[in-house]
Amino acid sequence: MCSLQDNSISQKATIVFFVWDWFCFI
Repeated sequence: MCSLQDNSISQKATIVFFVWDWFCFI
């Protein structure tokens, strides 16, 4: 199924959000 692909996209989105949050914090 698309579970693996969905997980990969979710992981990328989480990393992007984390970096964006860190950038805004600074």
